[in-house]
Amino acid sequence: MKGAKRSTKSKSTIELGGRIIPIQRVSGKAPIDASRFIPVVSTGARGAGQVRVIDRVDLLPSPTIAPAVAATVHFGDILVDVFSPIYGSYYPLGAPAFVINEARLRLILNSVWSMALAPGEQDDQILDFKIMNGIQANYLKVLIGHTLDASGNGAILMVGMNGTQFNLDLKAQSYQYFDLVLLGDQSAARDVRFTLSSAANNLRSAVCPIFQVELYDSIRIFPDPSVFAW
Repeated sequence: MKGAKRSTKSKSTIELGGRIIPIQRVSGKAPIDASRFIPVVSTGARGAGQVRVIDRVDLLPSPTIAPAVAATVHFGDILVDVFSPIYGSYYPLGAPAFVINEARLRLILNSVWSMALAPGEQDDQILDFKIMNGIQANYLKVLIGHTLDASGNGAILMVGMNGTQFNLDLKAQSYQYFDLVLLGDQSAARDVRFTLSSAANNLRSAVCPIFQVELYDSIRIFPDPSVFAW
């Protein structure tokens, strides 16, 4: 399955690091390429059959900015909390930001929530959790492992939050991450649901290990290297 490619500019914008970033809309019928787009999720801001996204190209510094100047730009990332299978041992940072609702997975270890589907298997692997009410945060970054099957197909992961649901194509994100921008009311709890579905993956094998979920109070502007690039 190919990721969503066609996008349209909307009049919506978001201010990140003092810069105005346009929000686009892509079709929600096809998987969204997580290497190109960052989905924007907020209550009551859904178009029929469309998903709001930020194009990563729009986050890059202007080519007219001297590299020496761009390297000194700081956008004030604030790490709010880190959610992992050992949550409660080393985290939370201050008041708890996360609580797990459901974990129906292939395997759970200290270091990973392992989602996996065998060829022809009909199942849904689910990781469902809540961001607690009153937590001031607007950016979710999910660190993942290997997402390719033996034929080189990438896992299609269903993401649900605040009544919005869409599929992410993780083919290009193996051993990297995918991310979400969270807008709207932060005084209420926000439910997040990741599903590795046999239907969305056409009954082929699919894997998506999740190492941890990082919650920030602002979005990262510059691209990160691979998590395992040392």
